[in-house]
Amino acid sequence: MSSDAAWTLVTASGQPSENCSDSVCEVIREATGESFTRDTLAELGFDPLRSMYLTRGDSVMGAMLIDTEHSTCWGVIVMVVAKDLRRCGHGSSALEMLKALARSSAVGTLALDVRVDNEVAIGFYRRHGFAVQSIKSGFYHGIDGYRMCLAL
Repeated sequence: MSSDAAWTLVTASGQPSENCSDSVCEVIREATGESFTRDTLAELGFDPLRSMYLTRGDSVMGAMLIDTEHSTCWGVIVMVVAKDLRRCGHGSSALEMLKALARSSAVGTLALDVRVDNEVAIGFYRRHGFAVQSIKSGFYHGIDGYRMCLAL
């Protein structure tokens, strides 16, 4: 893993910067090619205080947006790492942090949705113990998605 970038969990005691939402949108746009705005994040239920950020200096290089509304199952809404930092162990590190936090909070399951044609992401999640639970028809702009879950 690159020694100059590290994940930070921001909690209610944390102080995300004012431009946090803009930085997250920029990383998602760069990594996925999809249009993400503050409105998109709001629709996804983005809460900067329930998120993890991969930072290098003052720059956000990755983000994991977490849905903690349900006490027994947390959801990964978005997980993205800047293209130049992929395949360096950052995604694995973020998932391990999330698993540890979920276990310490007595959460029994982690869940996420992924496009059925995103073979790289599906393989990554499978290597980390996630399994396909269901198919979500037309979930991503008409493209099917998988609901993947991990029992903790």
